[in-house]
Amino acid sequence: MTSKIISMGEWQKDSDDLKLEALFRSGPIEDGGFSAGVVKRVRRRMWARRLTLPVAIGLGAILSAKPFVQLMGLSLELLARAPQKLSGVIAMPETGIAGLPAMLAGAALFATVLVLLRIAEDY
Repeated sequence: MTSKIISMGEWQKDSDDLKLEALFRSGPIEDGGFSAGVVKRVRRRMWARRLTLPVAIGLGAILSAKPFVQLMGLSLELLARAPQKLSGVIAMPETGIAGLPAMLAGAALFATVLVLLRIAEDY
């Protein structure tokens, strides 16, 4: 059993509709591989853009690791040399001062993971 309901869009076709249908029914236009080359180039650039930022972040993290550790050591030395009155204001126990570089490194790692997840979300 076939439906006898005809929608108005299918029933009333003018000359423009017929021309458009004829254009869409035609085969692809031969371009000598131009379209394939453009698509290949766009995909290559897209992958290059996707990889550039993570590689730059990784390289920056590798290059800044040693100065970061030196900065943490220097901050511990400055904190240890601070007068007792000033260190009383900070009110950090001795074990807390020793674990400060590990806490700061963990916080930096956590922030890096958050940034990487945000970047991965965009792609």
